[in-house]
Amino acid sequence: MVRGYRILAYLKWLPKTFHLHGIHSPFVYQLQRDCLHVQDKNPSKAVIALFNQARLFLLRQKTSIAVCDFGAGSIKLGEQRSIRSIVRHVSASPSRMRLLYRLSSYFEVIHALELGTSVGLGTLALSQGAKQVTTWEGCPESATLAQSLFKKYQISNVELVVGSFRACLQELDQRRQESETSPCYDLLYLDGHHEEQATKDYFDKLLFHTHPQSVVILDDIYWSPGMTRAWRAIQQHPQVTVSVDCFFFGLVFFKKDQAKEYFHIRI
Repeated sequence: MVRGYRILAYLKWLPKTFHLHGIHSPFVYQLQRDCLHVQDKNPSKAVIALFNQARLFLLRQKTSIAVCDFGAGSIKLGEQRSIRSIVRHVSASPSRMRLLYRLSSYFEVIHALELGTSVGLGTLALSQGAKQVTTWEGCPESATLAQSLFKKYQISNVELVVGSFRACLQELDQRRQESETSPCYDLLYLDGHHEEQATKDYFDKLLFHTHPQSVVILDDIYWSPGMTRAWRAIQQHPQVTVSVDCFFFGLVFFKKDQAKEYFHIRI
C-alpha cells in the first residue's frame, strides 16, 4: 500500500518540477545551480572514498541488531534487522550522503542537528560539511554501531545522544527556558518517526531553534499520505517563506527577504 502510494505520488509530482531556467527566485536558482543539481561540486575524492569505505564497512557486518523503532517503522524490515539490510534499505544511500555533504557545505553550516542517526552514514556525510553535528538516536544498538563507525574513521565533530526525539526537544526547551538565548542550528535534519502529527509537532518545536538563515530538511515527505499532509502543513506555516520539494525530501527556509514560494525540483 505505501509503495503504491509513493509511485502514484511521484507520477503526480513529476510534471510539477522546474528546470533551472524556469526558476525565478534568485535564491532558489542559485541553490539549484550550485548545490542541488551539479555533480561536479560533489565531495572531493578523499571524502567520497571515506563515504564508500564507511558504507562497505557496514555492509560487511554479518550480524543483526535489535531495533527499537519509535516511529512509523520500516516498510521492509522487522524488529531484528541485519546490519546489511539497514544499510541497503534504511540508511543514507551514496547519492543522499553526497547531497547532505553538499548542503552542509553550501550553507557553511557551523552547527547541525540531526534527529535520527540510524547507523551513522547520514551523520558522517553532514560531519564532512558542518563544523559540528549533534545527532539523536532512539535505538541504543543503532547508536552503538554508529559510534563505532565514527570512532573507526576518527570523526571527532559529532556528538551522538541516545534518546527519543521527544527527549531531545524537551532538553532543548529546558535549555531555552534556563537561558536568555536558545540553542540555534544552521541546519536541522529530521529523519525518522514518519508520522503526520509527530512530524508537525517536532517541526513546531524545532522552530525555536532556528534563525533566519537556517535550513530544515525533512526526509521521506512522500513516505505515506500522512507524511505528505504534514509536509503540506509545514509549507503553509507562517514562518516558512521558501520550500523546495525534491520528492524524497523537502527543504524549508525562513528568509525574511523572500516572498512565500513553493518549488518542485528534480535532482
